[in-house]
Amino acid sequence: MPTHEAELAGWVAAAINDKPTFQERAKQAAAQLDATQIKKLVKYFIYPNNPPKPAEVENQYSRLGEWQSMSQWAIFEIFYNRPDDTLPIIRDIAFGEYDWTQMSAIHTLCRLANEGKIEREKTIDEIIAFLPQMRDTASEYTINTLSLFVPTSPRIVELITGLIDEGLEWEPDVNLITSLARIAPEAARTYRQPLYDVMNGKYESKPDQPASYNQLQAAITLSLLYPEDQTPIKFIAHWAAHHPNDERRGFIRLAIDETPHLKKFFNETKDI
Repeated sequence: MPTHEAELAGWVAAAINDKPTFQERAKQAAAQLDATQIKKLVKYFIYPNNPPKPAEVENQYSRLGEWQSMSQWAIFEIFYNRPDDTLPIIRDIAFGEYDWTQMSAIHTLCRLANEGKIEREKTIDEIIAFLPQMRDTASEYTINTLSLFVPTSPRIVELITGLIDEGLEWEPDVNLITSLARIAPEAARTYRQPLYDVMNGKYESKPDQPASYNQLQAAITLSLLYPEDQTPIKFIAHWAAHHPNDERRGFIRLAIDETPHLKKFFNETKDI
């Protein structure tokens, strides 16, 4: 195991595709580093200061920004294991100016709060209060991350339903409804017709084009909320077998694999 903080961060990042190993390496690295070394990790976020690649991944992660992203996730995983020393750093990034690392910092705060390692409700309130200052990409990610809290907070449900209702005048936000379905399915079921409208292509500028990700996600969410409803399942079956876009076909097949009642249905019917 390396001893220098940069080499340790690279060692953790090298295991990014093996979650148990990744988490175990981060835990070992966090235990080995002293407080000064931990704080130095921030400087390795951005190229050209990213940690050196270990030999085990020397020929991997060569696309633009790829190793940088791996390194950032690794450093935040180390931070997660040393909250006593790293919480001020995480908070500065989470509630600072927009940067690629902001979403990882928010995610780390939510993990710590959800697990009771920092004050839960206070953290939720701080994140919700900061949302209006965030860029759209970061705020969407943050709302989805907030929906991972178990048990959920009424403040999170109120936030998400409010944002959904604001957007209904233009177009239903399928991602928000999906986040709501995860934590408050009864509330999400009130948006059945908007989800149907999206699934059926009502909001597509070119209705004759292959189904969009929004249409795919709407069908998946409807199936989760109403597993007895055969209509979304028929859409899903058709797209899984015939969608001309490989990535979207893969997206729908992954959803089937991760959704027990869908997987059971398709295994029994052999439709795909």
